[in-house]
Amino acid sequence: MKLEALIVDDDPIFVMIAKRIIVSTGFHTSPLTFANGELALEHLLKESDPESHYAIFLDINMPVMNGWEFLDAIHLNSIKSKTHVFMITSSCSSVDKAKSAQYPKVLKYFEKPITRQDILGLMEMDFLKQGI
Repeated sequence: MKLEALIVDDDPIFVMIAKRIIVSTGFHTSPLTFANGELALEHLLKESDPESHYAIFLDINMPVMNGWEFLDAIHLNSIKSKTHVFMITSSCSSVDKAKSAQYPKVLKYFEKPITRQDILGLMEMDFLKQGI
């Protein structure tokens, strides 16, 4: 099995920082970036491989397709690949945090900024420790 990392966020500065942290921690060597959920969804639908796992770092507020719409779309499209979503958002709303917990694919909710320690903590998760 292989792991693909996707950063879905419209903020180019956040994307640059997140990409550097993901690479420098060894989480992934070359994360893909998408400026909105629609572009990420298109990628998943086109490139989806049943042997692949996808770690998706997802923002909530984006143009075209926001994070909630993206989560609904991957659920409705029954993407066969294993998707593991980590919400990374500037929203500190308890409503958003509670809403994210209602999506089974969302494993963690982080408030920006993301840190090196946050990513290192993710590397301890079972799906990553199993050699994906």
